[in-house]
Amino acid sequence: MRSKELIHWIEELDKKDNDLVGKKCANLGELSRIGLRVPPGFTISVHAWNRFVDLTGIAQEMKGIFDHARGELDLRVKGQKVSQRVRDLIEAQEIPDEVADPIRGCYARLCEKAGVRGVPVAVRSSGAISMPGAMETYLNVRGEADVVKKILRVWGSAYTYRAVLYRHNHNMSAEHAPIGIAVLQLVEAKAAGVLMTANPTSGDTGEMVVESNWGLGEGVVSGVINPDRFNVGKKDLTVTRVINKKLKKIVPAGDGTEMIDVPVELQELPSLTDDEVKQLVRDGLRIEEHFGGPTDVEWAYSAGSPFPENLYFLQARLMKPLPKYKDPIDKILDMMLGE
Repeated sequence: MRSKELIHWIEELDKKDNDLVGKKCANLGELSRIGLRVPPGFTISVHAWNRFVDLTGIAQEMKGIFDHARGELDLRVKGQKVSQRVRDLIEAQEIPDEVADPIRGCYARLCEKAGVRGVPVAVRSSGAISMPGAMETYLNVRGEADVVKKILRVWGSAYTYRAVLYRHNHNMSAEHAPIGIAVLQLVEAKAAGVLMTANPTSGDTGEMVVESNWGLGEGVVSGVINPDRFNVGKKDLTVTRVINKKLKKIVPAGDGTEMIDVPVELQELPSLTDDEVKQLVRDGLRIEEHFGGPTDVEWAYSAGSPFPENLYFLQARLMKPLPKYKDPIDKILDMMLGE
């Protein structure tokens, strides 16, 4: 029975699997199905989490922690302590072999496909409900043992205080938080960032926005780096550029990542060529059409492959509601009328 399977390869998934593997994984499956490149990888279903809880017997202890603090979760200090107690409980467990062995087997197959022993992967949370920034991601994870360890930590991150408070404030179960997890081959990016198929500031659905920096995209997504910005008209793909001085980038290092200096000769150069921008937005139009509305997309250009085969999509989700767009004439009229 499909709903009881622990592991699914990305290409097996589609939007109907949202509750099984989480929105992020299901949407990656959709991208794969329309012929766009996503990193090779597999997903851990919510059933794997449920089996982990059953086999370790921690469900009652988790429930007891939350029951004891039911009326205090919105008190920050007390709520954070509850969150940490639950995370410590989860991360003190070992994943039983019934769950861990299929994960190890799929990681071994991923290494075989890549032709790389200990291929680096990203281990990413995938909730059925989008809560950006509430749960954790681990990059440049290598080896079966570390993959299993990071999966345990991602499960634990479903109980960050931010995630617990979100569920509590939305009348959802604070203690029951099964999530999917994506294990994807890491794209060692020469440049990466985000694409929004509508302008999130002006609300203009006729304009796409690309933000880009050298290296991995985490610096752009987290907002710690001032990226290049490309505004692209949908009708004729005209590009308006704002090229910022990019002093830092995030790269794989050791068992994770680090932020390093961008070489001086690259700091003021565009992180994307015109062809790379246009390929990205053409694919973005396909994504928007497929998802049925303005879409927020994470992407990366790999350093190890030729253009355009080196473009990979890492995530796609419908954008939050846009501000009402007004053209320049309407804005001038508003100013004249004092609105």
